[in-house]
Amino acid sequence: MMQFDPVPGWPQWWILTVICLLFFIVLGLRNALRLGTGKALVLTVLRTLGITLLLLILLRPARREELPEEKKDLVVLAGIDTSASMQQTDANNAKRIDAATRLIGDSGLDDPRLRLRLSSFDDEARGTSLEQLTTLRAEGRDTRIHNAVTTMLQNVRKDENAAALLLITDGHDFEMTSAAKTALAARARGVPIYTVPLGAAGQVRDVSLRIANFQPFCYVKQKCRISAVARFTGCENELLTVQLLRDGKLIESKQLSTRQEAELPVEFVVSEEKAGQIEYEVRALPIYRETENANNSAITYLNVLDDKLRVLLLEGEPYWDTTFLQRSLMRNDKIDLDAVIQYAPGKLRRIRKTPGQDDLKLPTTREEFEAYDIILLGAKTGELLLQEQQAALVDAVRDGGGAVVCLRGQTGLDPSAAAILEPVVWEETAPVTGDFQVQREGRALAPFQLINTFRTGQHVLPPLTSMLRIKEKPPLAASLAVTRDNAAQIAADVFIHRPVGRGQSLALGARDWWHWAFQSADAARDALFDRFWDQVIIWLLASSENVSGAQHRLRASTANLPLGQEIFLRLQFEKDSKPAGPPVLEVTTGDEAPAPITMTATDNPLQFEARYVPPKTGRFRAQVTLPDGTAQSARFMVFEENREAVEVAADRTYLKKLAESSGGRMLEAAEVKPFITSLKDALRPGEARFRLVSLWDRAWVLYLILSLLALDWYLRRRWGLT
Repeated sequence: MMQFDPVPGWPQWWILTVICLLFFIVLGLRNALRLGTGKALVLTVLRTLGITLLLLILLRPARREELPEEKKDLVVLAGIDTSASMQQTDANNAKRIDAATRLIGDSGLDDPRLRLRLSSFDDEARGTSLEQLTTLRAEGRDTRIHNAVTTMLQNVRKDENAAALLLITDGHDFEMTSAAKTALAARARGVPIYTVPLGAAGQVRDVSLRIANFQPFCYVKQKCRISAVARFTGCENELLTVQLLRDGKLIESKQLSTRQEAELPVEFVVSEEKAGQIEYEVRALPIYRETENANNSAITYLNVLDDKLRVLLLEGEPYWDTTFLQRSLMRNDKIDLDAVIQYAPGKLRRIRKTPGQDDLKLPTTREEFEAYDIILLGAKTGELLLQEQQAALVDAVRDGGGAVVCLRGQTGLDPSAAAILEPVVWEETAPVTGDFQVQREGRALAPFQLINTFRTGQHVLPPLTSMLRIKEKPPLAASLAVTRDNAAQIAADVFIHRPVGRGQSLALGARDWWHWAFQSADAARDALFDRFWDQVIIWLLASSENVSGAQHRLRASTANLPLGQEIFLRLQFEKDSKPAGPPVLEVTTGDEAPAPITMTATDNPLQFEARYVPPKTGRFRAQVTLPDGTAQSARFMVFEENREAVEVAADRTYLKKLAESSGGRMLEAAEVKPFITSLKDALRPGEARFRLVSLWDRAWVLYLILSLLALDWYLRRRWGLT
């Protein structure tokens, strides 16, 4: 069948056609008077044929062809919420989970024509069947609707079409993903979502606190931050009192305005005069008519050390970044800095922070390098260290578990040593100046959390300049931050970390860090440069196998452990103090008998570790008795975060937006059965599909038009017409 689609439209096309015909008739009559009837007729025919072809092209003729039928199986998706909030008894005097299973069973979804694909979901979606409905239990500790919906959609095969996704739930989504994003995923697959809300709507009021950071240790007289996150439900525009308690005694209070926020950070700064393990509790006073008070506090433990970190700085070509870093470390009370600076070829300046010690000499053996916790390498350090010293440094990091920081990217060491100690292979490039941006791998690390917190106050960091780019990136090397020039759409890696045997290496691929301490008034006021480098060194040491100072030290992987998760405990010995056998760790809580755990040796002969899953909530103490009769202990808190038992009101607003944004709608329980009936009637074979094959865009049509017009032009010139 032929089909036309004229440009710009049928009325305009007809007008143009009539005008052309009248024009050629008049032109033909004029030519007949000058050339005679025969020649005038030839010219008129040529012009008419050419213009006719052009008019036909404007009609855009096409042939309609029927496509073969695309055979796909039609399926219906259905999901039933099995999170703990579905245990509420407010669905017509029945539990929500019972109402949901009864709704599925009575709605007619068992019709084989529907090809039902049934799933249960809480923190994830799991396939189930109608026969298993009676065995479903609402015990899920989390609800992730976006994850559940995308999982159900992914289970639809390419040879299937999903007619609808029926979601029976109370609407709680702790995944914090917007309804629009979930609906977009469904629309992309052509699947409308129909939500069925169960449960009574209402206003729940609750405040919960969680510790936001874990600091493995801090130092005597060091200012340490205890950070928590307060989460609010139904607490708009409240004035909340948050307290900090040290070993059960109140030491500070803060007022927090909730405004319209879902959560807010709260931070306290503490300092300890003596070493030890101190318990801190962040507590929020109950608000009026609060649903649950047990989650109003969070406990953490601060491990305070009186040992100083020994840091060695080697610089062969001074630059502002190194100078400012040196001054920052000299001001840091917990760092004992030794520095060797080459200010001219062959001329060294030796700086020792702690007076009264022997003259500072460059380390020459692995043991002398291992005496330092962190080694900072500037540029051209190969001019300071001989090959034997560089080999000793490599052994201290790779085999001794040390940590090295390449402050200028390229260290200038011999190629063999640089290949081991530098995280990546660099090459010089044109300068790239851009904003410092944290990558996904670095967002959870304390130094970068400090940067993000600084920026939340609308503060701006001075840009950094990178003159290096990665030429070769070995396995396990991770880019933690970049500088990004948004105008030029160029990004350069500036913070690279890589394990080196038992040790680790960090490299900085940018310069002008000192601007953070000098050119930014906000950063200078907050001492951002000093605090950033303080956290970098603490993070490196916390990631290291080595322990500064004490002969033995027991460490826990966290001070706050959710119930059901595993905690890791590590015991570190210094040299010449290896025990005769594996130490036995005793874990206690309250007045219960201790649970003995035999620690296992690691690849490091001076290090032992154990894993433990606490069976209940509460305060726990892990203690180990050492060969000399002394004891080492680590305390941690086990808590249970049961949001499903607190936020139980049905979220009808969320479910309505989710359904309508996907092309579906929200159904009441009584509407489900009629909807399923209408769905059965709609499951008929689809209409035949067609495609249009154009007939005018052919090369020969263009050649014919050009030939006719060219012949017309030739004859007119030959017969004396202009």
